[in-house]
Amino acid sequence: MKAEVSDAFLCIKFWLALYVGKKIFAKIDMQKYASKIYFHVKCITILYGVLIVIDYSLHIFQATERYGLRSEQLMYTHPTVLVACCVFLIMILLSLKNYVTGSKKYIIMLLLIMCSTLRSKAFGAALAIILICYFVFVRKKKITLRTMLLFIPLVVILGWDQIQYYFFSSIIPDSARYQLLTKAFEIARDMFPLGAGFATFGSYYSGVYYSSVYAAYGLSNINGLRIGASQFISDSFWPMILGQSGYFGLFSYIFAVMMLLKAIQGIRRVENSYYAAAMSGICYLIIVSMAESAFVHPIAVPIAMMIGAFLGKCE
Repeated sequence: MKAEVSDAFLCIKFWLALYVGKKIFAKIDMQKYASKIYFHVKCITILYGVLIVIDYSLHIFQATERYGLRSEQLMYTHPTVLVACCVFLIMILLSLKNYVTGSKKYIIMLLLIMCSTLRSKAFGAALAIILICYFVFVRKKKITLRTMLLFIPLVVILGWDQIQYYFFSSIIPDSARYQLLTKAFEIARDMFPLGAGFATFGSYYSGVYYSSVYAAYGLSNINGLRIGASQFISDSFWPMILGQSGYFGLFSYIFAVMMLLKAIQGIRRVENSYYAAAMSGICYLIIVSMAESAFVHPIAVPIAMMIGAFLGKCE
């Protein structure tokens, strides 16, 4: 029961953070504190930039190699965390755009830092943020679902090498990500319509308490999905939702995200800078949800609180 309760909280914490942001942080006067917030974000951004320059020369931080170059992650445990922190800082800078001057150069710096991780998701998220800023601040238009669909081919092109590697290469039989995806459909079919339940598949706690589902579906011998070596178990989001909550949970979650996108459209009537920030946050989470835990990752909490704060200002 402890595993199920913990996993259930993990799955709803994004939505709880949205509520907290809406009810508490929406009361913060962004214009009043803009200069102080801007100063701190500038300092963090500059620090990131300096550390990356030093790391390129001295290799003081742990890093993997991609495309023959260092995939920067600085002091974080994974490059993804650095990317998420940059997105959060970009959201703050975008929300302050109408209250401070010179934020554009720091946004560009953060986008470059994101790209220094050399992750396909980082390239896709950076491109999405650039397009959002173009539509909101240059074209003066809202980001509709139709507009977002235009992003998909660009993101696929940027991430094609990783898509091909995980889903179309010779590693398929041993690819944790591929196996989680295919087995999620099998579980959803066998346990229609509600899936296997919390803490059973693709989630952090399904690895901590090692779910019997992995052995039942022949996953316990896959690299990264073994007992005691389950580092890839929570490497995907949508397979987790499908496997644990079935088609009912999958379509419910998709519907909830669509309703959130619809609610975010209302922010544009209040402040276009808040709108751009909120859209950047949710688009980032949608993009990375294709290849990591996204909405249940710890970094999703501050992003959700910011989006919630902007939603609260519409009331």
